[in-house]
Amino acid sequence: MSIDRFRSRLRPPGLLYVDVYPYHLSPSGELEFLLLKRRGDIVLPNVWQPVSGKIKEGEKFGEAFIRQAAQKTGRRPLRVFALDTVNTYFDAYYDTVMLVPSAACRLFDKTVALDADLHVEFRWVDLARFEAIVKFDHQRETARKISAIVLEQPGRGHYSEIPVS
Repeated sequence: MSIDRFRSRLRPPGLLYVDVYPYHLSPSGELEFLLLKRRGDIVLPNVWQPVSGKIKEGEKFGEAFIRQAAQKTGRRPLRVFALDTVNTYFDAYYDTVMLVPSAACRLFDKTVALDADLHVEFRWVDLARFEAIVKFDHQRETARKISAIVLEQPGRGHYSEIPVS
């Protein structure tokens, strides 16, 4: 059976957003993740999440990771590395399958300046607390992956490091 007869019905996925998982590593080696609480009057009200945001027209993914981290936290990241994790979900509003690439970013300290247009609160949490708070399974899986890379295989992230200038 040839796929040619279905070709006209194939649709490209949407690549509109990126997810960024800010983390802080204390001098004693404790890993904490930043979670942001969404405002109650927007999509996904009162949901705790890592950084998430739209990619600008013509923007490279690496640029979007860095810009979104800086925009949502008020801090430019020290280090950013792309993950081999892409969140896939169906978006009913856009009537398309969305693909959302993920990255981890290390922040120098735990100072955060919230984007008040989207978020009302922030928390720094360890992995166990992160897993208990977030809504989506893919977020828990991604945080576990970041923890393994940062704490157990620190050189692993270098292959996908995105230069922060």
